Amino acid sequence: MGRISISLPDSLMAKLEPIKNGVNISQLCREALEQRVEAYERAAMLNGNDLDMDALVSRLRSERDLFGGKFEELGRCNAVAWLTAAPYLEIQTVVNNNHSNAMGDYKLPRAAFNVMKQDLKGVKLSCEGPQAVVYKTAWLDYVNAVWTNVVERMDEKSAVAVQESNGSGD
Repeated sequence: MGRISISLPDSLMAKLEPIKNGVNISQLCREALEQRVEAYERAAMLNGNDLDMDALVSRLRSERDLFGGKFEELGRCNAVAWLTAAPYLEIQTVVNNNHSNAMGDYKLPRAAFNVMKQDLKGVKLSCEGPQAVVYKTAWLDYVNAVWTNVVERMDEKSAVAVQESNGSGD
């Protein structure tokens, strides 16, 4: 098996550091490269007369610029609102049962789904397709990140309370 090395900016390395033990970086890079190579191979088979590539690129660039980051932002905002109102057990259930490999099939909790429906209706899009996947991925990533932080803080406070109760009995 061949080997290559990659260079990453320091900012990305800093973000990767806390999660690198839970991520198979080699597999992630291999899959991304396979997808990119396959896309190049498919594009190379296109006949120049079949498609106006310049027009396609222009249209897709303008759509990307219009929506770039918007669905992620909407998903995170929805997660913030949902987290402020969701009960402990519901949050715990979401975090413990989010093992779906296909975010297109992932079901948001009802309240979060209703907000997503309104958000996407506002830009005249359905709750299906790539925009919904980006939205739900951002939503779930935010919920998981906040939950991890909350659990750590709750555990810290529990440990402090135990130490204080043990120390006050001396």
